[in-house]
Amino acid sequence: MFNMKITLTPSRKEINELKQNIIILIDEIESTERFPRNQSCLCEWCKFKPICSQ
Repeated sequence: MFNMKITLTPSRKEINELKQNIIILIDEIESTERFPRNQSCLCEWCKFKPICSQ
């Protein structure tokens, strides 16, 4: 699997579908007001740590 070149040639339809899916995800994220806490080992480096429990 290493040092292998993989080429993908998506169709115009596949590109447009992907763009539309990304736009939908962006809209969902922007309209969300609540982001549940997800504790992990990365919490120590998170810039939102001070407000995480609020």
